[in-house]
Amino acid sequence: MTDLNRLFNPKSVAVAGVSARHDNMASLILMNLTNWKFPGKVIGINPAHAGKEALGYPIYATLDDAPK
Repeated sequence: MTDLNRLFNPKSVAVAGVSARHDNMASLILMNLTNWKFPGKVIGINPAHAGKEALGYPIYATLDDAPK
């Protein structure tokens, strides 16, 4: 059986489509991760908003641009 711990207890989460606006689904997911105090690293991805922030998290153009 495969170890599912990495799926259910990730060390980091990338959320695609986040923006500085808070009225889209990706931003809602980011808000939930913040409100539920996700203990891992949260990475926002959106090429159109790269260099900006969403809820205090930096937004990167691609996952490859995010720090490892």
